[in-house]
Amino acid sequence: AHACAYAAALEFEIVPGLAAFAVVVLLSGALAVFALSEHDEPLWCVGLAGAAVAPFVTSHGDANLFALLGYAALITFPAALTISQRDWSVGWRVFYAVTALYTIIGAGLAAPHGGIARIVALAFPFAIAGGAVIPFAPSDRKRGALRWLFTLAVVVLLVDATELRRVGQPLLIVAGCASIACLTLLDAIADLPQSSIVRSLRQSPTLLDWGDAAL
Repeated sequence: AHACAYAAALEFEIVPGLAAFAVVVLLSGALAVFALSEHDEPLWCVGLAGAAVAPFVTSHGDANLFALLGYAALITFPAALTISQRDWSVGWRVFYAVTALYTIIGAGLAAPHGGIARIVALAFPFAIAGGAVIPFAPSDRKRGALRWLFTLAVVVLLVDATELRRVGQPLLIVAGCASIACLTLLDAIADLPQSSIVRSLRQSPTLLDWGDAAL
């Protein structure tokens, strides 16, 4: 479906890009819903991944940061909700990959623009943390998922490091607010068991606590 949409919208320009995008999103959403009804984790992962790449296979390159991150939130919030009661480890890995994809691309799109674009790009992983992970993720995944999202927020700040040195105070204030947000969210789940998205680290809770403190 994605190959057909790419060919129809970009290669041969048979249909408008927006129409091709809508078709891909609908097909991916239908596939994910069907996979849920059938308890089929691999098929659900294909549906979420398909929805995630839809803007990139149907776009002519005229990306809008706000629309892109808004769409990312639109697919990640229900994704976390739908698998919250299922022990789908691969599904959560796809979820983590989708959040990384949009965070990094969002940071890249925001870099050449003004402060508001950078703030929105930095706010995205926190929005996913507060809107998807905190309310929906199982207790044995929350801390690991939050650590992943906070690490992505650090990546956004590193992308903005040159601008941070140039403009100084405004982005320093944003970085400080981001740190406060990290502490607030971590404090909200302080009583939950330690967890990690990396299997080999799950047996080292002390090391993970240090990582949380460093973030």
